Amino acid sequence: TTSRLAVALAAALCLSPAYATNITREFSSSWYDPSRSGHGFILEVIDSTQGKSLMAYWFTYDQQGRQIWMFGSGPVNGDSAQVTAYQASGGSFDNQFNPAAVQVAPWGTLTFRFESCDSGNVSFSPNDRALGAGSIPLRRLTRQIAELTNLLSLEKGKGQQTQDEMAALQASLAALKAENA
Repeated sequence: TTSRLAVALAAALCLSPAYATNITREFSSSWYDPSRSGHGFILEVIDSTQGKSLMAYWFTYDQQGRQIWMFGSGPVNGDSAQVTAYQASGGSFDNQFNPAAVQVAPWGTLTFRFESCDSGNVSFSPNDRALGAGSIPLRRLTRQIAELTNLLSLEKGKGQQTQDEMAALQASLAALKAENA
């Protein structure tokens, strides 16, 4: 169908070097730095009438070694997105949870930049200067290409419709590569 072809085309463009830096919804994934086990990001690219936004969740630790989460969103601009980050505190587990006790405070800025569909970097600048600014290299931990895998699977017995979709996808990719060569 047309929607399956559109998803597959977008995913394939993410795999194409000519389009690797443009942040698309295929960047929605889990990301981490292999040298920092226990830290990581979940990113979600959201298309809206105002353009693309990146929603980010950062799982990390404070200076005392306690787990913390930062979260926020910001506009996507080509290969980068600047996210205003917040930190929540005051919550508690299960029956002890009191929504009135939850405090949300501005934390700082996260700037994501991607060099490919599988790697990038996040620079962080906390409002609390004592924490210090820095950057973290990112690698994709998960990939959401099940739809592409299903579409591109041309096992025997799949039928003519899938072969036609595959031919259309290949033609679209070839035209886009020629257009941007």
